[in-house]
Formats: sequence, structure tokens, C-alpha cells
Amino acid sequence: MTDTFKYPWMREIQSIDQLPERFQGLGEKIGIQATLKVMEHFEGEEVYFYKLKEAFTSFWHALIRKEWKKHNLIPLAHKYGVTVTRIREIVKDHEDQKELFPK
Repeated sequence: MTDTFKYPWMREIQSIDQLPERFQGLGEKIGIQATLKVMEHFEGEEVYFYKLKEAFTSFWHALIRKEWKKHNLIPLAHKYGVTVTRIREIVKDHEDQKELFPK
């Protein structure tokens, strides 16, 4: 499959070192063609990617709540890279919500 690019000359870029230095690491991770597509998509924009833990907070909090068994605070803290206190806060927030809005 041949990718179509905004500029036909972009198809001629075949090696990582032909990418701007700032994008070479990305090219190594996801490939040259995917990197060019990302560059083309965000052309002229400043893009900020949130830290993954922040971007997916509600997701991993839900996983913690699902796995919580009242006796596994320490393993959960280790698994998710947070303190036992933080696990308690996450679970308590959930338990408080369940009391406010029973099924």
C-alpha cells in the first residue's frame, strides 16, 4: 500500500536520518511512514502529550477499584506505582459514591 502525502516528495524519505532530528526517535519507535503521517497531521501546530498516568487517570482508577479486595492494598500500590494511601483514597472515593447513589 502506497501512502499518499500532502507533498509527493515525502514518499522519497526512506531512512530515519532523513527525518528532522527532533522526530528521529519517534521514527525509530513507530516507523518512518507513521512519523511522516503524524508530522503531516499536526503540521504547524504545537502539540503537547499529557503524561500517560494523567491522561488515563480515570481508566487506571477504575482498574484499581475493580481489583480491590480490602486486603490487597500493598500489591495494588506496587502494581500501579502509587502509595497505599493513594489506593485508599481512590477506593474510598468510589465507596463514598456508592453510598450516595445506591443501586
